[in-house]
Amino acid sequence: MKRIVCASLFLATLSPVFAQGAAETTAFPGEEYMAFSISTIDQECKVQWAFETAVAQQGQHGTATAGQAQLPHDGCPGLFPFAVGRYKWTLGDTALKDSFVLNVKFPPNQGGWQPVTVPVKRAAVEVKSLSLEKGTAVLNLNGGLDTAGTLTFDFETAGGFVSSQTTATYYQPGSAISVGIDRPTIKKGKYSKVNVTWNTLTYRMDSQTPIAHAVKTTYTPSKPWNVLGVVRYSQYNVANEAKCTGAAVQKWVVDSVTQCNFSQTLFKSDFLDFTSRNGTGKSSNFGYLKPGAATSVATSCADEMPPNVNIKDIYVQVDSVTGACNSDLLGGVSVATFAKNCTGKETLVKSNNKLFQKRDVDDKCPACDADFRGTDGHIDAFANVDSCDPHDIPDLGNYWTLQQP
Repeated sequence: MKRIVCASLFLATLSPVFAQGAAETTAFPGEEYMAFSISTIDQECKVQWAFETAVAQQGQHGTATAGQAQLPHDGCPGLFPFAVGRYKWTLGDTALKDSFVLNVKFPPNQGGWQPVTVPVKRAAVEVKSLSLEKGTAVLNLNGGLDTAGTLTFDFETAGGFVSSQTTATYYQPGSAISVGIDRPTIKKGKYSKVNVTWNTLTYRMDSQTPIAHAVKTTYTPSKPWNVLGVVRYSQYNVANEAKCTGAAVQKWVVDSVTQCNFSQTLFKSDFLDFTSRNGTGKSSNFGYLKPGAATSVATSCADEMPPNVNIKDIYVQVDSVTGACNSDLLGGVSVATFAKNCTGKETLVKSNNKLFQKRDVDDKCPACDADFRGTDGHIDAFANVDSCDPHDIPDLGNYWTLQQP
């Protein structure tokens, strides 16, 4: 944050050598501000020497002026004269740096008039990269040594909805600055761009009241960020009939949708409930089974179908556990969503902004359009649990979720 006495150069004792060390300062287009100020004041706050200045060389992108002004000095009562250089950036926002030269009259025996170059940087913010998957933005912040400020990220949807966050940290100029994005604060929506603002405070030459500046840029990702918000993750599994305890009921089993060999057999009732609800079950005598309604058996085996048999009473033998996307389901990896999205990848984030898991959308969950339980959505996560007891398969938890693409 820019202060009058330290915005560029303020020294109790000056020398021609020291004078060349004027600090790099920041320009905000259209604003005139203190770019250089010097004076010597003793411990009793008495002015020892009031320097004179004159502009020796103008900058290429702005206008410099010289003169004196009555300015307060922190810690000393009253006002004290300062010799000052002022600067105003006037020629647009393409260049990032400039400089001008002041002639400074030093005290007797300290060199007389000496030129002092005052370097200037135009305030600007550039987004090098921004990844919600990683939760990090990499920025270039252009400015002088006297500038610092917070950063605001305004994520915006195509419809104009904005989800905003501002850092608590003040960031100084630099290149490739890594800034954390607080992902759980980003509300549900499909965001097509983000406006990044560097919020800084500077002081004018005639006031101790800071002026707020907002240096902004817009970043557009290659594909919109599809933020699902905070999602409830239930879990589903493949029940093992050997661990079930229900009464035996008679159903039909078919060896495949190509061979179409049907037979009647007995299955435990709770095993069938799990298999019908979750899509696959591991039977004691026939291996993995899928409900007939989840397969093509009704058409591919139409000629061999037992007469007057409801499709709900038929189960088909399968070689592995697959979802609606015809890929193997992996515990701790696969999820099922209400809308079929076989290329979807998900990033699950805890409320403290730490990564929980990465997940793949491999299945469809017809019931996931409801039962959100206070969250923004519902997704079913596949678990490596072969229990036949629902109490062994609790919810995975609620997590902020980014779904790409």
